[in-house]
Amino acid sequence: MKNLTIKNMPDNLHAELRRRARAHHRNLNGEILSILETTASSDETRHPDAAGILRRVDALRKRMKGHGLTAEEIQATIHRGRP
Repeated sequence: MKNLTIKNMPDNLHAELRRRARAHHRNLNGEILSILETTASSDETRHPDAAGILRRVDALRKRMKGHGLTAEEIQATIHRGRP
């Protein structure tokens, strides 16, 4: 594995990276590696084709089946408490 040194990092950027690391339960090095891996990934990974997006949407819909609200429930909630 290679090492990398970052010089002259602004204090506010360092603080933000530390905040993100804490929020994601990582150390600073782990957070920076995660950001770099996401950013440096191929365009296909970052911008999937339409078919890939539709497959993910369909999978999400299947997992959510039965958890939706009917149009009547939505209207009742909107009008609840209104004269």
